[in-house]
Amino acid sequence: MARGSVIVACVVLSMASACKKHNGGKGVGGGGGGEHGDVELIVDGKVVASANKDAVKWTPVADLLPAAAKDTKSWHALEVHTAAGRVTTMGDPAATQPGMIPALFPGDDGVDFGMFSADALAKHGAPTSVEHHITDVRVALAAPDPNGAGSASGSDGSGANGGSGSGNGEGNGSNRTASADGPDVSNVKLTIKQKAGDLEVSGNDLLKIAKTTAPIGDTTTEGWDVAAVLASRQIKPTAKVVITDESGTSVTMTAKQFDPKTDLAFMKINKQGQIRFRLFEKNPGGAWDVAGELRGVTTIELLP
Repeated sequence: MARGSVIVACVVLSMASACKKHNGGKGVGGGGGGEHGDVELIVDGKVVASANKDAVKWTPVADLLPAAAKDTKSWHALEVHTAAGRVTTMGDPAATQPGMIPALFPGDDGVDFGMFSADALAKHGAPTSVEHHITDVRVALAAPDPNGAGSASGSDGSGANGGSGSGNGEGNGSNRTASADGPDVSNVKLTIKQKAGDLEVSGNDLLKIAKTTAPIGDTTTEGWDVAAVLASRQIKPTAKVVITDESGTSVTMTAKQFDPKTDLAFMKINKQGQIRFRLFEKNPGGAWDVAGELRGVTTIELLP
């Protein structure tokens, strides 16, 4: 590599490090904010590897993780942070995107992340979804639900009771109350945090808001577009909207991701009375993908 190229690469990676220090904060397992310009791999909040040199080889993320985290079926969530501050969370990626391989590869401005078919990765072809100039990749390993509410593994939710498993198994009408009058909203509380002051949205408030359905997976169980929930309180999405669940895991959206032509921030109530959230995004081919997923949402925070 020419000396000039080395200098440019160092500048790019230094910028990534600076951005990470500013944007580290919330996310799957915490952590983040590399100090030396490397793209970091983080498992359950612990930095386990840096990945810049491996990205040149178009390397699967799993190959860079410790033995206990190599099986993607054990991943409860995969979160990707970019230098621009974008955070993309994929809940249970092995189930929601079967056959796809999360991998790192060289991009124009640093290290890029993509979801590849095996053939596309082998040929260094085009990913089905991509994040450019990433700063860290975070994995949260699946853990048994002490309440028996269903495992994050298995697209049919068969890990336990199946009612709230990731993928397509959470729903199909099974998360409604026995009375068939709709979901149990008696204990649902959602806090909207904003500069002007916090607001609380109750379950009964949600029932008064226009409903919608998911574009893929369970397309029959009704829920709500987050944009509609905000609009019910005369609130417009800000530059950054952070949706957080009871465990502290979050999905960060930009204002552009509230465009109904390309994205749907969808919430519904499961049979445990929890707010389930999924961010659906259209990929370059026009099909919908799950770009983020949370269980037990408690807050929507609007940031400048």
